[in-house]
Amino acid sequence: MLQDGVNLSFGTDAPVTDVNPLLGIHAAVTRAETLPDGQSRLWYPSHDISVYDAIRAYIYGTVVSNGRGHELGILEVGKLADIVVLDTDITRCAPAKSLDAKVLFTICDGNVVYRR
Repeated sequence: MLQDGVNLSFGTDAPVTDVNPLLGIHAAVTRAETLPDGQSRLWYPSHDISVYDAIRAYIYGTVVSNGRGHELGILEVGKLADIVVLDTDITRCAPAKSLDAKVLFTICDGNVVYRR
C-alpha cells in the first residue's frame, strides 16, 4: 500500500492491546509479535516497513485521515504540536532496543505536561 501511495494511519486496539505506540512501530518494522507466553511469532515478514514510515503513519497519517493535516502532524510554523521526546533515537537503533525507549518529556499546547 505504501508503494502505491496509500496514506497509512496507525493506532492501537486499546484497551484490548497496549496503547504504547512503540510496540506498534516495532511490529511494523520487524513484523514480530510477542505472545503472552513470551514466544515470538512473525506476521508476513515481507510486509515490513521502515521506522520512519511507521512513525509517519502514527503521527501524520492519522491526522490526515482525520482531515486535520493542514493544522497538525508536522513540526512546522503555524501548526499545532504535541511533542514526545524519547531517550533513544528509534530511527537509528536496533529494533529490539526501541522497545526499551523511555519518554523523557511530553509537551502539549506548549506546556511540559510530563517529565521523567
